[in-house]
Amino acid sequence: MNLAVIGATGYVGDAVVRELAARGHNITAFARNPAKVLAAANVRAVAADVTAADFAAQL
Repeated sequence: MNLAVIGATGYVGDAVVRELAARGHNITAFARNPAKVLAAANVRAVAADVTAADFAAQL
C-alpha cells in the first residue's frame, strides 16, 4: 500500500513510519528535515513544511 505520513520525524510520526516500513508499505514521509527520516528502501523522504501555503500541492 502507498501511504503518506506528515510529521515523519516527530515522536508519533517516526513510530508510524517505522511500523509501516516494517510491514512492507511504500511510504512518502513529509518532514521539515528529511535527513532525519528513517532510511529504508520503501521510504521516500520529502522536505515539507505543513504551514507553507503550497504544502497541499506537494501531496
